Amino acid sequence: MKRIQNYLLLLAAMAGVIISSCQKEKSLETGGVPLGAAAWEFKEGSTEFKGPMDTAYYSTIGGVSALVLEGTSTNFQDDFYLEVYGTTITAGTYATPAVYFEYISGGSAIYSNDPLALNKFSVTISKIDREGVTGTFSGEVQDAAGNVKTISGKFTGKFATTPPPPPGTGQLMLWAKQGCGNNLLTFVNGQKDTITSFQTAAPSCGTAGTALFTLAPGNYTWKAVCEGATDTVSGSVTITDGSCTAREVVLNGTPPPSTCIISNIGSYALNGAKISAITSTFNAQNQVIKTQLIDSSSQTGGTIDNEFNINRVTSRINIDANQYFVLDANGRIQEFHGYVDPSDNTSFEVIITYTYYPTGYMKEAFLSLAIAPGNPVLVYSYTWTSNNLTKVTMSYASGEKSVIDYQYDATRSAKGFLSFHANTELTIFQNAVNFGLNSTNVPTRSTWQDFLANGNPDGAAYVSDFKNYVYDANGYVKSFEITGDGSVYGADIRHVLSYRCF
Repeated sequence: MKRIQNYLLLLAAMAGVIISSCQKEKSLETGGVPLGAAAWEFKEGSTEFKGPMDTAYYSTIGGVSALVLEGTSTNFQDDFYLEVYGTTITAGTYATPAVYFEYISGGSAIYSNDPLALNKFSVTISKIDREGVTGTFSGEVQDAAGNVKTISGKFTGKFATTPPPPPGTGQLMLWAKQGCGNNLLTFVNGQKDTITSFQTAAPSCGTAGTALFTLAPGNYTWKAVCEGATDTVSGSVTITDGSCTAREVVLNGTPPPSTCIISNIGSYALNGAKISAITSTFNAQNQVIKTQLIDSSSQTGGTIDNEFNINRVTSRINIDANQYFVLDANGRIQEFHGYVDPSDNTSFEVIITYTYYPTGYMKEAFLSLAIAPGNPVLVYSYTWTSNNLTKVTMSYASGEKSVIDYQYDATRSAKGFLSFHANTELTIFQNAVNFGLNSTNVPTRSTWQDFLANGNPDGAAYVSDFKNYVYDANGYVKSFEITGDGSVYGADIRHVLSYRCF
């Protein structure tokens, strides 16, 4: 990772050139364009902002409902985001901390409300039905410089996914992690539906392939049957007005495998001397709520170098007061706002935007300096072959690049294993965020080659071998060794992993 940060020192010096080369300054005012039926608009002082509403969607997971509205400016350069959450979402007024607003231009938030400023920002839903939602919003926001401003606006959104249930009803979604070889039939209160697709975790209400039932409030018994077989399972559920309840279907004889998340990464020299550790604390929902970076080099104890107290809202994971991940509709990280080295608040402030292949693997990560958002100075490109990360290409604005090639042992699995992406923020917070699918097998070698702007190699390649893998009884890697200096996880080092299983 030091090689990457050395390049960023050079790129930061270029930031003034990058900024001054932007000859045309984008206007935030977007009036004069017909907006159609689904739209948003607001004013801050005499400045007006408006645009079309791309989508509105509604979901309930774990008893918390969320209504999300997303739009763009009329020139499609800026982004509008509004979120309302609570036990149920119906017509009425909602205020912070139950609402979140953000207006983004050039990858940076121009206006956003403070979720902790109680009742300083509110949203009033005047109408919500199967077709869409209409309402107004107003209150205090902070601009990019941290100044408090007052805005007021309105919105109309059309539902792109399953809308909330009709007044006086609720919903039950039955989902499964795996099928049974035949049709997986479900029954509730005389209604029947079939689960046709399978999820790794509880999906949003109404996800295609799940079984969805609309029911009057009350207590019900649901049942699932493997057609043509004797496998059945049933359960009870209470439906409440305006909410959607999710229940997993696990057929008899096919219990779900235990899931394990890395809770501690202990690092040692090959002679056994302690080096460092990354350790995590989990909540009752098996989510990481604290990450500590520990210096263990004293050999007699550990010193906490950094401590991150992590909290979550529906579309965001806050790492600390200054750093956070923005999530997409699938719960995967979409942006990182923080430091190029999250453990060093004197390192450069950056914005990283992530994209994904349709298969679920990360495709690219675009790193921009916060002082020049929207102008990537480093692009990570990821190549996947046979469900493994086989190449990482890091292309710098200077024209230079670094390439990491990975080789794998196709006979050994990598259940819940480490991320071998080159991003520092993923190395530290990989067990706290969803970065898409990971490699299926364990790596056996990585080769790191730097290239000059003319395409010629910059010196010899660095090579690391990964060996001496030790597994536990459930097939999770407990320890392994790295020799050589071509790895994102250090040179001549042994890593010992602990897990939180549930």
